[in-house]
Parts: sequence; C-alpha cells; structure tokens
Amino acid sequence: MIVTDESPEDEDPATLRAEVLAGAREAGSAEVVEEPDRDRALALAVAAAEPDDVVVIAGRGSESNRRFGSRPERFDDLTRLRQAIAAGGTGKRGKRSA
Repeated sequence: MIVTDESPEDEDPATLRAEVLAGAREAGSAEVVEEPDRDRALALAVAAAEPDDVVVIAGRGSESNRRFGSRPERFDDLTRLRQAIAAGGTGKRGKRSA
C-alpha cells in the first residue's frame, strides 16, 4: 500500500498521510509505504506490480484537479497512471494497460 497526497485543500498533507499510515500499519496485513509525491507514488505502484496484480488508485474519483490551500493543480489520475505505465515499459513483468 502506498500512501500519497491527493487533494488536501486546507489541511496539512503530512497530517493526513500520518493518519492513514497509522491505520494501515495497525491493520498490519500489507507493506505500507509513504510517498507524498503522487506521480512518484504511481510510478512505485507500477514498478511493484507483478503481471497478475491490480493497481488500485483510491481517493480522488473522477476529479481532474486537486488543491493545496488556495493553489489548484490539474492532476488526472488516469492520465498520470498511463504515463507511469508507459515510462515503466513492459520489461520482465509483462504487458500493462490502464
């Protein structure tokens, strides 16, 4: 499980991640990684995925913008996931698609 920033709006992203991380670690059924940068988190997920794995991106739904305080930012998870897959190639893990 990779915990990353999504759209914290007026909340402190580090505090939000810490709360999610604490719950995930308490559950104790998966490796938990913190990566604040969402692009890097997607790349990590793609790199860690084996051929029959499924990568689930949760939290944002169909929103194509996110906000850090008053600063909006265009960020489409599907587009960025496709870029991460393309950058990772198919290598030894097999073909990927989004």
